[in-house]
Amino acid sequence: GGPFGGCIGQLPHLASNYAAICALSLCDNVGNCWDKINVAAIYRWLLSLKQEDGSFKTCLKVGETDTRGVFCALSVASMLGILTEELCEGVEDFLVSCQSYEGGFGACAHEDEAHGGYSFCAIASLCILGGLDNIDLSKLALWCSQRQYNAEKGFCGRSNKLVDGCYSFWVGSTAAILEWHGVGECINKEALKQYILYCCQNSKRPGLRDKPGTNPDFYHTNYVLLGLAIAENACFISNKINDHDSPFLISPDHKDFRSASGLLPINPIYGLPVENLYRFNQHFT
Repeated sequence: GGPFGGCIGQLPHLASNYAAICALSLCDNVGNCWDKINVAAIYRWLLSLKQEDGSFKTCLKVGETDTRGVFCALSVASMLGILTEELCEGVEDFLVSCQSYEGGFGACAHEDEAHGGYSFCAIASLCILGGLDNIDLSKLALWCSQRQYNAEKGFCGRSNKLVDGCYSFWVGSTAAILEWHGVGECINKEALKQYILYCCQNSKRPGLRDKPGTNPDFYHTNYVLLGLAIAENACFISNKINDHDSPFLISPDHKDFRSASGLLPINPIYGLPVENLYRFNQHFT
């Protein structure tokens, strides 16, 4: 009916739509593929997932509701230029209610412990909505700082958990958004880079991994590389994010800058290269 499923014959799901739209944004409109996206159908489907508390169901009838679903819905809608007042009604209130006493965000309101992935989803969503100043930013910054262990220098996702390479992005990008909003630097980016380069690579296998002793996989390769891009590029961003600014305008001071590892700068809200994301959004707006 228009939105994307994980595979042929599968029900459309918010995570699948997020993955599909992000992948298509990297394709430079090859074969006019961007014009083949059924934007109107996706918008109607997103509205059908909207819940009374401002959250989104990840899949009709069988899906759950959490901050992850909100981020997938808002990122897709904003990238496609269909982020309407109707779609956003009540969403900010739901997200604000998900900040825990620790400072980070859980999956649902007043229920879950703070988690690196859900914290990213919440703060990235609030950035899209222009609502960052409605949460306790200093407490969130402290929580991000506490996720970086002194010994390993990498991030864990929750209190008293082991480090995991994927949180290089989930927590690293959350910290980057806070820094670019003017909160200040709350993580050691150089130490994070060392964890990634020394602990997440394996000389015998390609790809990147969670930690020493585990095998590389696509998931960790993606998010560890994004975390490395954050660690190497964050200090080149100087413009404070204001609530009225477009989330697509976050970019490095040096237009053609590449990091020491050769990685392009990424937009921390969407986890996509700055130029690709900007061109994709401009196509639809």
